[in-house]
Amino acid sequence: MADTDPIQPIHEPAVPFLGEEAGWVRDAADRFEGARAEELLAWALGTFHPRIAISAAGGIDGLALMDMAWRINPDVRVFTLDTGRL
Repeated sequence: MADTDPIQPIHEPAVPFLGEEAGWVRDAADRFEGARAEELLAWALGTFHPRIAISAAGGIDGLALMDMAWRINPDVRVFTLDTGRL
């Protein structure tokens, strides 16, 4: 277990295990740093459709994400997760 202060951010790549072939992941992370959710979602749907789907458990966050995705691409696929909380 790393000896880190949980309040301080950890400045390490999120995907260090992918190696050089993951350069596009780092480029996208840099490009969308501080971007609005709609901008990132539009890129993801445009880049990965139809091999992308939105997951949601029925909470307000998931509903907002599904609404944003549908407004960008009404053909977006959605699947739900039964967390047993609702």
